[in-house]
Amino acid sequence: MKLNFTKNENSDAQVSVLDGNTTKVFSYTDLIKSLLNKESVTCDFSADYTEEEKQQVNDLINNIMELSQK
Repeated sequence: MKLNFTKNENSDAQVSVLDGNTTKVFSYTDLIKSLLNKESVTCDFSADYTEEEKQQVNDLINNIMELSQK
C-alpha cells in the first residue's frame, strides 16, 4: 500500500492511497487489511512537508507495521 500525504489550503494533512495509476480515498479498514496480509506500507509526501513531519509519519507507520507482525 502506498500512502500519499498532501496538505490542503489550511495546511491540514490529507491522505490518499495510490493504487497503480489510480488514487483512492484513504481508509483505516484498508490499511488494517493490508497490514494483516503482511503488505508493506510506503509513503509519498508533497513538497510542503518538512523533513521532521516526514520522519514522524514514517516512524508511526513503521511502528504500526512492527506491531501488526507480532
